[in-house]
Amino acid sequence: MISSSIGFSLAAMLVKFLKDIPVMEIIVLRNLPIFFILFFGLKSRNIYVNRHDKKLILLRAIFGTIGMVATYYTYKNMTLADALGIAQLTPLYVIALSVKFLGEKIDFRQILIFFIAFIGTILIIKPGLRLNMFPCFVGLFGGFSLAVGKVIVRELRNSEPLIIVYYYTFISSLCALFVLFWQNNFVLPNLTHLLILIMLGVVSLCAQVAFIMAFKFSPASLVSLYAYIKIIFGIFIGIIFFKEIPDIFSVSGIFFILITGYLNYKFSKN
Repeated sequence: MISSSIGFSLAAMLVKFLKDIPVMEIIVLRNLPIFFILFFGLKSRNIYVNRHDKKLILLRAIFGTIGMVATYYTYKNMTLADALGIAQLTPLYVIALSVKFLGEKIDFRQILIFFIAFIGTILIIKPGLRLNMFPCFVGLFGGFSLAVGKVIVRELRNSEPLIIVYYYTFISSLCALFVLFWQNNFVLPNLTHLLILIMLGVVSLCAQVAFIMAFKFSPASLVSLYAYIKIIFGIFIGIIFFKEIPDIFSVSGIFFILITGYLNYKFSKN
């Protein structure tokens, strides 16, 4: 999960470098190298798509696509630290959904964690101080969609990870391609953009496989906590590459969310 978090942090950085490319175009083009890698990977291992639980895998692909579009939008329209901070509410959504749908147990003390995370979220969003609230709400909705996808991945822990990623890539590409044609805002990428898109595809694929393997071997409510490391990487990446210095409200909110990750980890161990 730590490797996955590092990979997703790098993916967020690469998306911000593509500020002149529409979100849907980024999704379509970043999926191209993933298709090639998955095709040869599945063929070499003689793995066939029709032998797996299609309904759950399709549901995971749909919710994952919604979450990816929403998070990519926030990466492009918010500071990296704020976007990743809001995204880290996803593990808390996962915990709640895991209790409801997977029967995983939760300690009543974790209600306190949700309250602390709520305070952290308010500090990051800064209602009344932030001029444009829309990216914040998109980020919250995207986090919930990703959480649903993660819970489904936990339910699919006996399925082949490459098949799950294959469906996810296929569905997200079709949806993004449809919207891209509808919006008619394709931008011809230059060589630098193409190299970044290839790197984005490879990094995203590695992060997804690592993420699925983590959920395969551990309870969703526990393994999700390690995703909080993305915030730390996001802050440093934002400062170094984009000169984004988080304000005191964002730093305080991120601190509260990190505290929830630590407390939840301690409670889960006990």
